[in-house]
Amino acid sequence: MPHQKCRQIILEERGEHFDPDVVDAFLAREQEFIAISEQYADAPTVYLAKNEMIPDQPPQQACESAM
Repeated sequence: MPHQKCRQIILEERGEHFDPDVVDAFLAREQEFIAISEQYADAPTVYLAKNEMIPDQPPQQACESAM
């Protein structure tokens, strides 16, 4: 889920689902959350067609890698 969508939900639910002090702490450190997210972003997800193999891997490994 994109950061902006999470932020929107957290702000909308402030005082209902999320403790206001926790929301305030989140907002105070928001730029750090963004920086960490960018630093540790996963490689793009690759979706394989059904029964497609990852090159240079035996069929069983290819299936496990695709999960």
